[in-house]
Amino acid sequence: PLPSSGAPPPPPPTPGMAHPAPCDSPMRKRRKQAPKPSQALKSFNWTKVPDLQAEKTIWSNLNDSKVYEVMNLQEFESMFSAYQRKESINSPSATLKRQSQVFPGQDKQKELSVIESQRAQNCTIILSKIKMSNSELSQVILSMDPEEKLTRDTVEQLLKFIPSLEEVDLLKGYAAEMDVSSFAKADRFLLEMSQIPRYSQRLHSLYYKKTLGERVGDIHPHAQNVLDACKELTQSKRLQCVLQVILAFGNFMNQGRRGNALGFRLSSLNNVADTKSSTDKEMTLLHYLVKTLEEKVCLCDFQSPFLSPP
Repeated sequence: PLPSSGAPPPPPPTPGMAHPAPCDSPMRKRRKQAPKPSQALKSFNWTKVPDLQAEKTIWSNLNDSKVYEVMNLQEFESMFSAYQRKESINSPSATLKRQSQVFPGQDKQKELSVIESQRAQNCTIILSKIKMSNSELSQVILSMDPEEKLTRDTVEQLLKFIPSLEEVDLLKGYAAEMDVSSFAKADRFLLEMSQIPRYSQRLHSLYYKKTLGERVGDIHPHAQNVLDACKELTQSKRLQCVLQVILAFGNFMNQGRRGNALGFRLSSLNNVADTKSSTDKEMTLLHYLVKTLEEKVCLCDFQSPFLSPP
């Protein structure tokens, strides 16, 4: 006999235990497979929600199977076939037309290589209102103004006069050749502030510190509105119905791995209007969705308000 080259082989698996069945989620068990179209359809570009992540979300309350019971599958296949067809003369035109307006921005960046007169004049006006010497102002900024000597408006104005690299290089060049005391007030201020370590970051931080309370007060009602809106949307039966119909459309169109979804990312809703009909160039999946909801009133109760009354 040949010498053993390793450990003995493992024992055979127990009958019935060789390939354990995967554990399906309760949502997966109660839903039915989407009907298979008789021809290839256009793909609905969505992002599926993994089955485990769909649990305990709005998708756990939806079942797209009942949509197929009232859905005109033959018409749907004709409208969104993967094969392009010549547009019929009597095809319905789109009732909704998207219009876009472009508002070109304007680039108003300025590059300063010298301290021009208007900037120097405005800087001098601000300094005359502060009533501090440059050294005193430097100490306040370095200590982050614990005694609140600078107002929020003053710091906001100082942000406008942060010396640029070009100005610093220019001023340092002159300072090496002549006495700084002979500089104009604005020039001397810009030069001395440039000597503060991370002056720009310090000034921005100081401004943030002085406006934090105001910003929180402004943001709070908006944040509360977002929370209330999220609560209303998650409880809206009409929204759930619309998502359910879109889910049925997507599972019918996306056969194979991209289909049979329990839910989809809400960002996929942007692609509903981008999925065009193969028989009418002006008809999209969004138009067909509206048409279905209008004709199949049994799917959704649109008589009730979309949101709860205040």
